[in-house]
Amino acid sequence: MAHRKVLRWIGLGTLLVALLFVNGCTRPINRTAERRIREALPSLLGPAKAYRVHVESSPLNTLSGRLAHVLIDADDLQLPNGLLLQHLHLDLKGVDFDTQHKQLRHIDSAHFQAVVDENALTLYLIGQETEELNLRDLQVHILPNNILQIAGERTVLGVGVPFSISGPIRLMGPDRIELDPDRLTLVGIHVPDLLFGFIKSRFESAITFSNLPFPIRLTSLHTQSGQLFLEGDADVGKMADAVNRRVQEASQGVVYSN
Repeated sequence: MAHRKVLRWIGLGTLLVALLFVNGCTRPINRTAERRIREALPSLLGPAKAYRVHVESSPLNTLSGRLAHVLIDADDLQLPNGLLLQHLHLDLKGVDFDTQHKQLRHIDSAHFQAVVDENALTLYLIGQETEELNLRDLQVHILPNNILQIAGERTVLGVGVPFSISGPIRLMGPDRIELDPDRLTLVGIHVPDLLFGFIKSRFESAITFSNLPFPIRLTSLHTQSGQLFLEGDADVGKMADAVNRRVQEASQGVVYSN
């Protein structure tokens, strides 16, 4: 009888320890995983003002590298082409990481939302070579209903003459958007085709994700005053390959720069 009581108390003690482990240690264990992911993000996505990571998973699964849900947020993320994203939100589900071999095995899905503001687009546009084309004071205005306006001045005989080009933007392929060339409106002086093409192509080169370390697919866009919102999905297979390359480079002491 005493032996059975001892076994019962041992069993009860084991259960209590397990419950304490599950309930009390979830956040410390997940916070460690969050910190490690956060430290790897600059080499994978690029420099940002701030990264935030939240892991949702049981502690036992986290310890074995199986993360049910990973949320990543980046503020002022610089893309490889120099454009600054105001905000990026990544929603990863079913992340499976081999902790022994340091390899990302699989991700079920990866959805993203990105926000670009008109100030970042303006800075990108005026950072290009515009003086030799007699352009100055270029500004980008993002308007509701997916309308974009690019305004500025063109110097004619030493005098700056204002103009603006406006029209709808639309998805153009899986990783870029464009100003619809058939629905653009010009106000002000005549802009030669060379300048018109330059302004249009410079804007479109800003919103491109073709040089990211893994492919993405844009699925929707919409605008409100001053901001452009983009949504899409990442190629999870190529994302895993990119992560594994960065892990391997880090282990070999390779410094990677976007």
